[in-house]
Amino acid sequence: MTTRQPPTKDEQRYMAELLKVSDACKKNGESFEGLVLREMTRLFGASACKAIIYHLGPESLSDPERLVEGLTGMFGSGAALLLQRLVAAGPPRQGGGEM
Repeated sequence: MTTRQPPTKDEQRYMAELLKVSDACKKNGESFEGLVLREMTRLFGASACKAIIYHLGPESLSDPERLVEGLTGMFGSGAALLLQRLVAAGPPRQGGGEM
């Protein structure tokens, strides 16, 4: 059994940003899971998206921390591209400004 290393600073930042996106989705009556699926499908295509979700576990779609850990475990530093897109694609948040 392997032990999970503590999250890196980048992982912690993405976790915090995606928690904000998840909260904003809830406030706007939108689905965080739907946002994740939409952006993953845009980036990878439907078939690859289904395979990624199969390996991550569907429950990771509703938990930003598990999502970041799973994508980072699967793609290493390459996960940053998808995580950046997820943060950018989130619903607009009050108090604005760029990230």
